[in-house]
Amino acid sequence: MKTQINEIKRMQQLAGIINESQLISEGIKLDILMKDGKPNSEILVVPNQHYSNKEELDANTMRPLQIKKEEGHKDMMIFTVVGRKAENQQYFIEGDEVVDIITYDEAKKNVRESQKKS
Repeated sequence: MKTQINEIKRMQQLAGIINESQLISEGIKLDILMKDGKPNSEILVVPNQHYSNKEELDANTMRPLQIKKEEGHKDMMIFTVVGRKAENQQYFIEGDEVVDIITYDEAKKNVRESQKKS
C-alpha cells in the first residue's frame, strides 16, 4: 500500500498536479510510540490514508507491538491490527519517526471534517 501511495504521488508530481512541498510523508515521532523503552500499546494509530467513515477507520486501527532490527536493513516498527482479525503491519523508522502512520485521533478528526464538507 505504501509503495502504491508513493508511486501515485510521484506520478502526480511528474504530471505537475502536485509540487515537492505537497509530498509529505506523515509520520509519528518514535518517542510518542514508546513508553519506558518499550512500544506503548496504549497508543492507537492508523495508516496515513483517506478514510471515508469511522467504520473504515476503526477497521484499520493498530497498536505498537515491537521494533524489528535487522542487519543491513532499515529498522521497522511492527504494529498489531486491532480493528479486524489480528495481523501485524510493518512501517519503516526513518530518523526519529515512524513513517506513513498517524494517530487514530487525528484520523478521526479528518473523517469528521471530510463528512462536514460532503
